[in-house]
Amino acid sequence: MPSLFSRERLDLPITLPHTHPLDVCLVYPPYSSITHPSLGIELVNQYIQQQDLSCEVVYANMLWANRIGLRHNQKLIHAPQARQTAEWTFAGAAFPEHAQSQLEAMEKAPGVRPALQEIAHRVRPLAPRFVQEVVQAILARNPTVVGCSSTFQQSGAALAILRMVKKQRPEVVTLLGGANCEGDMGQAMVDNFSFIDYAFSGDADEAIGPFIKRVHQEGLVYDHLPYGVLVNREKAPIPKGKAVPRASIKDFSKVGTPNYQVYFDYIDHLDLHADIVPGLPMETSRGCWWGAIQHCTFCAFHENGLSYQAKPAERVLEEWAAMAKKYNHRNIMVVDAILPHEYFETLLPKLAEMGAPYQLFFEIKSNLKQHQVELLAKAGVRWLQPGIESVHDEALAAVKKGVKGIHNVATLKWARAYGIHIAWNVLHGMPLEEDHWYSDMAKIFPSLTHLSPPNGLTSILFQRNSPYFDQSEQYGLELHAAPGYGQVFPLPQQELDRLAYHFHAQDSFRRSARTKASEAKTILADELNTWKALWEREYPPILYQVEREGRICIWDTRPVTEQDYFTKTGIEADLLKICDTPQLAKNVYKKAMERNSGYSESQIEEALHLLQEEHLVLGISGRYISLPVSGPMPFPDKRLLYPGGIVRYYRS
Repeated sequence: MPSLFSRERLDLPITLPHTHPLDVCLVYPPYSSITHPSLGIELVNQYIQQQDLSCEVVYANMLWANRIGLRHNQKLIHAPQARQTAEWTFAGAAFPEHAQSQLEAMEKAPGVRPALQEIAHRVRPLAPRFVQEVVQAILARNPTVVGCSSTFQQSGAALAILRMVKKQRPEVVTLLGGANCEGDMGQAMVDNFSFIDYAFSGDADEAIGPFIKRVHQEGLVYDHLPYGVLVNREKAPIPKGKAVPRASIKDFSKVGTPNYQVYFDYIDHLDLHADIVPGLPMETSRGCWWGAIQHCTFCAFHENGLSYQAKPAERVLEEWAAMAKKYNHRNIMVVDAILPHEYFETLLPKLAEMGAPYQLFFEIKSNLKQHQVELLAKAGVRWLQPGIESVHDEALAAVKKGVKGIHNVATLKWARAYGIHIAWNVLHGMPLEEDHWYSDMAKIFPSLTHLSPPNGLTSILFQRNSPYFDQSEQYGLELHAAPGYGQVFPLPQQELDRLAYHFHAQDSFRRSARTKASEAKTILADELNTWKALWEREYPPILYQVEREGRICIWDTRPVTEQDYFTKTGIEADLLKICDTPQLAKNVYKKAMERNSGYSESQIEEALHLLQEEHLVLGISGRYISLPVSGPMPFPDKRLLYPGGIVRYYRS
């Protein structure tokens, strides 16, 4: 079998773009995106520098990607997180005494694709040498404190690096922070791994700078620790009955603007200009205004992190202008959990007036109005993740999304009309699911093929801090750490359950969930794949209408219909206009009769039924929407780059 790696690159020693001495070194380990800098760790870097300490981020994720090849790195980044395949590649470096059992566990691991397993097996032997070289380069800068980020799939590499730091320089203070350290997870880290001196749980903005300065001056301390700083329970016990602390920011207005220069220095140093088109992650708010009202059942936002704060539009505009000028990039990935609703009155109109100077990505609640989607497009939003999850009312209610299926279809319709790419999935496998949810959706998917398809039929994840986790008994769930954690961390099940972010439901629930809707899900998956295949063509299906002299002219290339062009007049044309936005059934009848008092209920009912048979109107739970987009439909721009950055795969 040919090598997956370039021998020239494997033999090239690890070097850093900067080598000057540091007081504090922060490490951004694999596996994490290489297409943009880290907002979180760069903010921590800034807070430490404000204490008159020299500090810099080492982008070890980029060093690793350059060593193993960007293509293989991307495959591992996008591997299913619950299976921990990417983490496993660094498990041998983190826990070499358990290397054989880790290998045996991977051989038995279910559901790992053979191609991905092959990459993981080839990459894993390279990790120990990589960790040794990175630590050598870090310690050559003589820091007193070394901190690592641990979010999603960074724990294996982070633990391997911090263990090696402690082995080679025991006096160096080690710190772990990030999403994998919130609450019990962070406490489990410091309790089980003695080479981690501290873990930071939650928002570090207000405490991390002064704390690091104290540690730099005094060494290890265990008294008067800031809220959210965790140490081994034997050194500072948590009072019985008290939850593990999770810090949350009190004044978001004090959060600074990150400095991303070091990330771009790594692109220069590794000569990755042809390989990566970077994006700029920016933050305009913290928390989730919808989650503060009603927490979606699968959402892993910690309840202490739901409290909502947003930056004024004027400040956002100033920050974006400065960043775009400094780095000569206009792709901005907004990392907020949800778009601040007030921005429809402030930020977005101003961006539209400026002529959409940036290519933007936002996450947003999905019940959008047409004028809102139009404004998003005029403001430069090119990608949206609206949390659609489903187009079935009962499925959406089951996960407490606070939206109806018809409104999700409307959002897809408006996005297609204004040229915005929508990222969404169809969730399945939630507690109390019903077979007919999936068979109902399979029937309507062929009518929607002119709209952005879902990425896939995705099994719901049971994650820490979600209502499914916190209220598991209410949902009939018995949750334990996903099996992949046992392949990485040499810990008993009880400790894995404390450390894990992803969880696996007991066999009885999983069996019932699989068999309950297996046939319907198979049919739905087939329809979904057909839809996606249509969008892989040069020209995806279209369905649009133009009004001419009292007639509605319709162009339709969806496979579900036979005519490419036809017209509608009279009552059918009126109903298409009325249902251009979602309407309750009673309002459809009322508005039709207001348009023409001669229409009877039976005529309206008959015409509405005919339009549904022709796949021009969709009805869901007593609500209706017409499916044609008004005016000529723009074809999706396949050159449209994701604002969070992309890997070109020039270098495999």
